[in-house]
Amino acid sequence: ENLIAEGLAEAVSRFPGIVGTLDFLDDHEQPLDVRLDQAWRALSAEMVPMRLFFEVFGLAAHHPGRFDNYLHSVGHEWTERVAKALRVDGVPAADARLLGREIVALWRGLQFDLISSGERRANDATHTAAARSITSAWWFRTSRKLSPR
Repeated sequence: ENLIAEGLAEAVSRFPGIVGTLDFLDDHEQPLDVRLDQAWRALSAEMVPMRLFFEVFGLAAHHPGRFDNYLHSVGHEWTERVAKALRVDGVPAADARLLGREIVALWRGLQFDLISSGERRANDATHTAAARSITSAWWFRTSRKLSPR
């Protein structure tokens, strides 16, 4: 299990654009939707690491307990990293956790769609629209002190 996860990490490290994907979120001089788009473009730039990611994810799904560290990393660490950037933007912690999970789920879904459809332009356009929607919905709720629900 560790060998497979290490192999995936090594393969990803060979694609430097992916390694710093989440660093785009830390450039708080840029609007959130722009940073999300930058992160998405880096994350989706190379098909090989995406395919490997889902291949290992499939192994983890079929062998519960064998890939716990990998699942923790892709399930929690990414969400927490996105949530941290959102908190710096002023998003309250509880909302940041929800939005972080929503954003990571968006990325995973679009990665899956990109692998299966190969439609880069459609996925990029979908991401841009979703990033704007997420950003504007959060701004609307907070600017009017409304509940996130």
